[in-house]
Amino acid sequence: IAKNPYIWIPPIFASMITGPLATCVFHMKTLKEGSGMGTSGLVGQVMTFAAMNDEIYWSVALKILVVDFLLPGVLSYCMYKFLKFKGKIKPGDMLIES
Repeated sequence: IAKNPYIWIPPIFASMITGPLATCVFHMKTLKEGSGMGTSGLVGQVMTFAAMNDEIYWSVALKILVVDFLLPGVLSYCMYKFLKFKGKIKPGDMLIES
């Protein structure tokens, strides 16, 4: 990120879209232990299952799959391709040289 701050934009963009979608459209909720955890050790997803135990298991699983994994991946990749097209990101920007 210090080398090229533009590499931070794709995941931030994905978060800007999926956060409101998760809460306002899919009405997802989590417990305090899972908030802000993302996919770190899948704590966020486990806590979402625990908080949404009144819904059908597969319904919650599908929401988690779409909002926590698929949509962020697609949005991040699309934003990456756009920034790469604009010349803001190039291969090797995340390479750590010793």
